[in-house]
Amino acid sequence: MNKENILYKTNRHPFFFWMQTFKWIFSLLMIWIAWYFIFDSISVLLIFMILTVLFILLYRKIFWLNSYFYITNKKIALKVRNGFFSEYEMNLYFSQIKDMAYSKNNLFNYFLDCWTFFARSSWSEDDSGFTVNYIPKVKDIFNIISQLYSIPQEKREKISSIEDIFNKDVITTKEQITKYELDNLLSIRWIIDWYVLSDNDKRFIFENEEDRNHWVYETIKREVVYCITHDSIFRDPDAPIVFKYWNKVIFPAIWFHEINRRMVVSSSPWMQVHEYLIKKLKVFNKDDATLLVWFDLN
Repeated sequence: MNKENILYKTNRHPFFFWMQTFKWIFSLLMIWIAWYFIFDSISVLLIFMILTVLFILLYRKIFWLNSYFYITNKKIALKVRNGFFSEYEMNLYFSQIKDMAYSKNNLFNYFLDCWTFFARSSWSEDDSGFTVNYIPKVKDIFNIISQLYSIPQEKREKISSIEDIFNKDVITTKEQITKYELDNLLSIRWIIDWYVLSDNDKRFIFENEEDRNHWVYETIKREVVYCITHDSIFRDPDAPIVFKYWNKVIFPAIWFHEINRRMVVSSSPWMQVHEYLIKKLKVFNKDDATLLVWFDLN
């Protein structure tokens, strides 16, 4: 069994530490006022206030330093220490991740670069999931998790450092990159079958696709295009698959987070193109759907 290695670890944003600290200090204002009236001495009050603030700072600092979000080669996890005798840990294994997102929830989050990270479990029937607030450098974290998520489990569990994830020296040619990302796709358990589109396939799509399906037309301009099929329990799309702009219905391109390449998106072909594509597949069930996934190499 492969050893579980911590690849990345970070405390929550310092803003979280100071926010919690000031909440505690503010809650003591009434006690300080009462202390002043009891002893009727401003010097005694100031000494008491200084000692109290120092204690709160030290107390909160200890537990802030011992609470952190971390990523291993098997899971993402949050460990929280919120008292001498109180702590908890939650985690989500890569094999259970359904989808992920990050957001800024208010003005302070926006200006302080302080984010909320969210991941849903494929086993959950509702919208509950793994949520971590006040995360710094969340784009880097999201990139690391996306890379790990896209790697087949057997390879992922052999990773021992961040450098192993982003070492692309061995995959530089178009053929190597195509195969590497194809392995990532095939590691997704909902993918049934696949093939790489040929020039003839692209020509057929150009001549027969529904006019409103703009991003399918964009597909045939890209360097690498996969046709994949997935079953009915495939994860939810990363964004809405259709929207209305004034009186026009648009079928947009959807980000495909399992592949970390430039301009990677997916699009769903119209029925005539779908019927053409499934004839080239070895395995296809009547309830399966086709999806075009494409990206540029550079």
